[in-house]
Amino acid sequence: MGISLDCKSKVQLKQTDGYFVPFGSFDVPEILQSPWIMSDVGGQEAYSVGYRSSVFLVEGVDGNSFYKLKGCRPYDGTYFRGTSIFGVLSPEKALNELRVTDVLKTFYESYGVVSPHNPCGYYLYDNPIDSKGLACNVIETNGEMRLTPFLNKFLEIFSYDTDFVDDFILNVVEWLGFNQYSLKHCNIGIVKFEDSIDPANYIFSTIDGGYGLFGVDHTSSELGGYHELSDNYISNLAMESLFLNKCLQKGMSYKDFKLCTIPFSIDDCDMSKIDAVLGRYYNFYDSGCLPKPLDSRIVDAVELNIDVNISDFFDYIKHL
Repeated sequence: MGISLDCKSKVQLKQTDGYFVPFGSFDVPEILQSPWIMSDVGGQEAYSVGYRSSVFLVEGVDGNSFYKLKGCRPYDGTYFRGTSIFGVLSPEKALNELRVTDVLKTFYESYGVVSPHNPCGYYLYDNPIDSKGLACNVIETNGEMRLTPFLNKFLEIFSYDTDFVDDFILNVVEWLGFNQYSLKHCNIGIVKFEDSIDPANYIFSTIDGGYGLFGVDHTSSELGGYHELSDNYISNLAMESLFLNKCLQKGMSYKDFKLCTIPFSIDDCDMSKIDAVLGRYYNFYDSGCLPKPLDSRIVDAVELNIDVNISDFFDYIKHL
């Protein structure tokens, strides 16, 4: 399971008026078939994922299951991101994300990979502020380990071993190429492109042999209308991938940046290295081959906040 709940802050949920709208044939535990919403005085503990979402743990005889409630923060009529309500979803956006997630689930399964997200349905809240109703997606999740916080910790540990950082980041770039291939293959377009292609929207999820890296959060995605990434975008991605460690050297944190916004000029770059990164990206974007798994020993050690230095790290991971 690519999720470490003890590393995430807690939130409280309470049940509220509304109803659950199922999606497809996915089963949902009875406890989740009535709407939940964040509350300061709720009676159900959950785990915070970003500003507007939580992860609900359901214990079972055959093991625990985790369900992401995306959009369960109450809307009071004041919180917007740009011109859109942020915190809860519109019913249209909720259903759209479930449809896109379902298409990608089928695509991943064609590779023998367990999908990181299974779309179960959405809550339609009774809300007097908006007569159309406000919604919250219910998604079974196999991982909520986000790329942004992972890279922050990873770079803290390995900032002075640039070869090791570059090798791991190249593997990450391969997964980014595969993710873009999945959008192309499934003809999925992204409406708010720059907001959606963000490290915070990629999660690690267990696959055979380690971890895969998958793009999620598809409220700004739509079926149909796929568009190619520009060469300039890919070149900037390559530059950033090669110079992540320079963020720390310059006293900056990776979390302050989105993909393609690291302020390094082309003169800072070794063009042969850029070509190598672009080659890795396009190899998986063009072919649709599944990249090699990301090393679970490294991912787990970083995610669990194990404080080790480079000299002991490799001895440590041999025993994980």
